[in-house]
This record gives sequence, C-alpha cells and structure tokens, in this order.
Amino acid sequence: MKAVSLIAITLTIAMSHPVCAQTVPSRESLTIDCNVGEGVPVVGDDHALMPGEALTVTLQNCDGWNVEDNDANDVMQLAGVATNDADISGDSVTLVVSGAADIDFDPPAGWVVPETFIDTPDPGNVADIDLDVYIASPATDPSGSLILERELVFPISNLPQFTVGSTTSSEADYLLGGDSDCTMENGHHVYQQFSIGITETGSYSFIVPWVTPVDEDLYWGAPYYPSQDFFLALYSSFNKNDPDANLLGCNDDREGGYYLSFGSGSATLIMDDQQPWMNVNLDPGAYTLVLTTYRSISTDSHNIGYFSSTSEYAGGAFGSNWTPTSMSAFFKLWGPSSGSIVPDSDNDGVPDNTDAYPSDPTRSVAPVPAIPLPLLLLLTSIFVLVGARRLSGR
Repeated sequence: MKAVSLIAITLTIAMSHPVCAQTVPSRESLTIDCNVGEGVPVVGDDHALMPGEALTVTLQNCDGWNVEDNDANDVMQLAGVATNDADISGDSVTLVVSGAADIDFDPPAGWVVPETFIDTPDPGNVADIDLDVYIASPATDPSGSLILERELVFPISNLPQFTVGSTTSSEADYLLGGDSDCTMENGHHVYQQFSIGITETGSYSFIVPWVTPVDEDLYWGAPYYPSQDFFLALYSSFNKNDPDANLLGCNDDREGGYYLSFGSGSATLIMDDQQPWMNVNLDPGAYTLVLTTYRSISTDSHNIGYFSSTSEYAGGAFGSNWTPTSMSAFFKLWGPSSGSIVPDSDNDGVPDNTDAYPSDPTRSVAPVPAIPLPLLLLLTSIFVLVGARRLSGR
C-alpha cells in the first residue's frame, strides 16, 4: 500500500452525501448477442464475481459459434453440459460459468457480418467476442474503526478544473508534486474536494471500493466512464492555480491484487486495481482531499463527454466518449477509534466545528450580517459630512 501522511477533505456540500449501502447490479447474469459483439473497443470484456457465485450468460444469435475456455478450468456448462470447448447450437442458449475463465467466442466459417457488429471479425483465426471472468479476493478490513462512509459526487456539468504540465502535448505522464506515485495525464483535470477534521493522532485507511456508473472492469459490456480511473490527491491546503503546492500524497491505482471485495450493508462491493486505497498517518487538524481523474478532462470537455486534447483518449479514441452523467466515488475511512474525526451531525460534508448550521444539511455558511437601513443612512450622512468639511478646509 502507498503511504502518505495526511487525509482530510473539502467537497461542496451539494456534491457529497452519506451512503449506508450501495445499490449493486446483479453480477450473476448477463446477455451476449453475437450479432452485436462487445461494442466499441473500450467497452469492457472483464467480469468479476465473488467466490461461490456463478455467472449465467444468455447467448443470443450465436448458433454455430464456438465457445472455448482457454484456461480449461472445467468451469463452463453449455446448455447444461460441462465443456471447455464446444459449438453452440441454437439462437438462445444458456452458458453457466462457475469460476475464473478466459472465454473466446468465434463465428463459424462463412459467417456474414451483420451491420450491428461494430468490429470486423476474422472468422476462425481470432476471438471476436471475449469474456474474461475473474474471482475477487475478500479483503481484510484495515485495523481500527470504520469512522466514515460517504459518496463524493461529480455532477454532470460545470466542474472546476486545475492544470498540470503541458496543455498541448500528450507525451509521458505528469508527476504531481514530482512524486513518482502520482502520475496523471498532462493538461486539464476537473475535480471536487471534501473536508474532514481529524481529532486523534494515528493511522487512517481511506478506500474507494465502489464507483458509479459501474466500473467497466467489473461488468462485461459496461461502457467506459472517467470514474473508472479516479485519482486522489491529499493536501494540507489546496490551490487550484498551483496543484503541486502543499501536496502531502496521492493514490491513483491501489496495490494488492486485481480484484478485492468489501461488505457494505447487505451488499458486497468489488473494487478493481484502478481505484484508490491509502494508509496514512495523521495528526489532529483539517485536511483536504481532491478527487479528480487520471485522464485529462477540462471543464468544457467534461460537459460534453469528451477527453481533453492531451489525453490518450482525445477525439473519442477507442470509442471513449461518454454520455454526460453524474459520477461518484463511494469511500470508507478507518481510523484509530470511533472518535477520530470531528462529528458531522447533519451529514452535509462539513464538520460541526466549521459548520455555521451543524443541524441543517442545506446550509453551512452564515450570511454576512446586513446593516439596518437607518444605520446605513446615518453612516452615509457622516461620511458625506466629514468629506465636505475636509473639502471646505482646503
């Protein structure tokens, strides 16, 4: 795990809210239509399961196709028959996968490519549809107490941005703060920030076990969204005009295995290795966490679902443009004890000690007191009188 020395956070109130349990789509069923294929190349062909779960795949329009598990793990049943390599018979057939597998679907010789199939296939030579099934390893909860669960939200449009490195070149990644663990694409990056007050010295673990929309590496056929590769940067204070300053650490991709799972209420969340996990040592105080993305996205490009010109995915490369939608990162924070953070009584993302309205989630900043009209008129008269006397004395 990457270690840093901080964690504390500042996100716009409307952009964060507590989440007790995530709504998780079923991992145990999907449909593959051989007249459609995987779609654009960036669409994921990976699928993650928990140990003991089985994936039921409904195969449509796949008559005559060959299905093969290259790993030959004896985990497939086609139409109820165990197999590692078989031809599909019928236009609606069930395939059950009960373990890790590297499955290829190849069309029969002479297969006519339908207009709905995006990539031109090469019958009999290469796989035209892939399904890679992975089994997640249950994660061990960090030491200490789970002290916070919260969802950080990227709204659909008009996010602020900061800029790093070149805005014209896509060569090499930028090292935020010169830290080799803090790589991101050059250019503009939209972001949000969120604050946490820490009350106890000790070790803290910050984990993002789930994002929305669902991660393309977790669900076969899910489209790519920038939330699939969130980036966290931690600061003593954050200045968007100088994002290298006051940087205490960051995490783009966690270490420790491809897929890990965490419980959240009645749901089991699976995180891939492109989501953050930090173990940090903190002293009492206020800190700022900036949530952004590894890939370069400006405010304007984010508004229309495009990556910036300095991104590897610029111009819709690999079919990477997306339909603008709200995105979010669900995080869990462990600390030394249940009292390790300043309470947030109204769950608005602003600690009580800096919240002018700690019991009202709709507001946190006290208004500037208005000057009563009679007093304002009196002050105006005094200023006019004093000014007049100074002028008459010259």
